[in-house]
Amino acid sequence: MAVGETAYGQILNIERLRMEKDTARHFQFKTTFGLNVYNRSAGVDDPVNLFGYNLDVNAIYYPNEHAYVFVSNFGYLKINDEDFLNFGFVHSRVNFLRDRKGQL
Repeated sequence: MAVGETAYGQILNIERLRMEKDTARHFQFKTTFGLNVYNRSAGVDDPVNLFGYNLDVNAIYYPNEHAYVFVSNFGYLKINDEDFLNFGFVHSRVNFLRDRKGQL
């Protein structure tokens, strides 16, 4: 972006849409697992060994009045004998009295 240019953006309130009145009572769970293994050499004296994985676990539970959300992501990558990438996060949230949004 050059000096003097203007950028426009919009902030969306996704919480408002997600928390709209819903009479459904349900549990949803999704997990994804990936594995990468590579054992080839570019040359006899230059081996390339790669090992990596990624794991996503997401869950949402709507019992009666509250909503429980759990989101996580983990990843690891090792090239030869060195750890190259190692990351992860866990996020959980509880929305109390989600059915009484209009009454509060």
